[in-house]
Amino acid sequence: LLFPRDRRAPLMAVARVMAAGAVLAAAICLLYARPYLRTHERVGDRPVDQISAFRATSASYTSATPGNWLYGETATRGAPERHLFPGLTATLLAMIGVLLRVPSRRVMVYLLLLVTAFEMSFGFRGYLFTFLYEHVSPYRGLRATARLGLFVLMFLAVLAGFGYAALAANRTRAWRAGLLAVCALAMLAEYRTRLELVPFPTRRPDVYRVLARQPRGVLAEFPVPKVNALPGPDAAYAYLSTFHWFPTVNGYSGYYPQSYLERIERLASFPSERAILQLRRDTVQYVIVHSAGYKPAEFNELRTRLSGDGLLMEIGMFDAPEGPAVLYRMR
Repeated sequence: LLFPRDRRAPLMAVARVMAAGAVLAAAICLLYARPYLRTHERVGDRPVDQISAFRATSASYTSATPGNWLYGETATRGAPERHLFPGLTATLLAMIGVLLRVPSRRVMVYLLLLVTAFEMSFGFRGYLFTFLYEHVSPYRGLRATARLGLFVLMFLAVLAGFGYAALAANRTRAWRAGLLAVCALAMLAEYRTRLELVPFPTRRPDVYRVLARQPRGVLAEFPVPKVNALPGPDAAYAYLSTFHWFPTVNGYSGYYPQSYLERIERLASFPSERAILQLRRDTVQYVIVHSAGYKPAEFNELRTRLSGDGLLMEIGMFDAPEGPAVLYRMR
């Protein structure tokens, strides 16, 4: 859209560069496509309701992140991955770049790209994504169309640059310096954000240190998440698995296979006969029960029951990130 009629660069030189870029992009896409295609054969397309749940709305573009000191109150209009407010300064500069003077071909191209990304971010509430979903198979694997809002912000930033250039053109050095200072201060104020950090272990907790010394085997950690409240603790278990590297029946991904959902549904009743049967079917050899996931009375009752059943042998109670955890070996 930009280069074929751009007289600043020879057409053949541009064509060679674009052809090389296309070949490189195609090669990378082919490499990445292989595991995705294998996965698609097993799990199929993304469920429509999941795609709809992670689409952008008009309110998303007026919602800043919760930690933003200036616009944090607008966070209630959005949701995770759907806080897409670009700020007033960038928006105003972009409008100036489009409206202050007759827009150039470049400005129109970036405006067209912005509108396209904006429309697609609405998922099935828009037209373009719906068409691509129905006719281009890779789009049936996308989950969060709201992430296309990142492209909206990127193209808006380019248009804001054109707006700044329009305001600075043919002005004195003092004017340009003042304009730069005002824009910089305004954007620093708008984008000032407080990040909420969550403490998490960077050293191997004792329970995983002991586990790592055992003969290698499959691990299951409890409590498991509820089917209607995913991912639950499984995301933490996935991170903590880097301290022992044992295979585990717990896991976390942007897609939940039906086999996984059925597994955690059976394991939810642990240590029932149904749950124990599922553990044996998965060839589980080690079980970790985290006290932090239960009420004190429930945890003590569960530990007593496991000791009495004789189906698991207790290796010991050890420190874990959020409290003591008991490590068991399946008999």
